[in-house]
Amino acid sequence: MSASTSLAGIRREPPAFRHVEVLRAERLTPRLASVTFAGPDLDGLVVDEPAASVRLLLPSPGVEALVVPERQGNEFLLPGGERPIIRTFIGARGRAASIR
Repeated sequence: MSASTSLAGIRREPPAFRHVEVLRAERLTPRLASVTFAGPDLDGLVVDEPAASVRLLLPSPGVEALVVPERQGNEFLLPGGERPIIRTFIGARGRAASIR
């Protein structure tokens, strides 16, 4: 690929945000947690890739309502240009997360 070739045609669009509820969160170690998500937006979600992950978007500190960021190039930004708080969960035992 030449330097002038754009990666835009190679990268796939990120999946749509889904609203979920955290049913259970358990701290297993200082750096490891088990989290169970639920909600109707998860209907039809299939996470079967070995390296799949699920990202959880959290409200900014001091803000009660969740603001969904907009995609700006290769990242997501909030309306004021700040980066949102996103936590990534990877699977245990071949699952990306405990999703119901």
